[in-house]
Amino acid sequence: YAQRRVGEAIECYEEAVVILCGNRGHVQWSPSTGEALQSLASCYMKQGRFREATDALGSALSVAQAVYGGVSGPAARCLLDLAVVLRVLGRNEEALGKATDAAGMFVQLYGEESGDF
Repeated sequence: YAQRRVGEAIECYEEAVVILCGNRGHVQWSPSTGEALQSLASCYMKQGRFREATDALGSALSVAQAVYGGVSGPAARCLLDLAVVLRVLGRNEEALGKATDAAGMFVQLYGEESGDF
């Protein structure tokens, strides 16, 4: 049952991404687009579709950087999720790099002692 629901969620998020990006496949630089892509990636991860999750997270990261600038909570979360996916795919060096970048962003945003990350 749960996997079917995840499949339904994927269909909805894929449709949302198509609507937000238009028929030409150009990414619309808006918070909604980034959120839809990140949610889609999360669903892909739950189904073990890690390569597709990597693509969606890469697009979500591009959106976050365009919308919020180089350092933001959404970008840091994308980097952290990318680190997890890359680790699962056995791309350990890349995973470590993304995790390090995410940690650096979280420290910039919240400070070392905040405990918010």
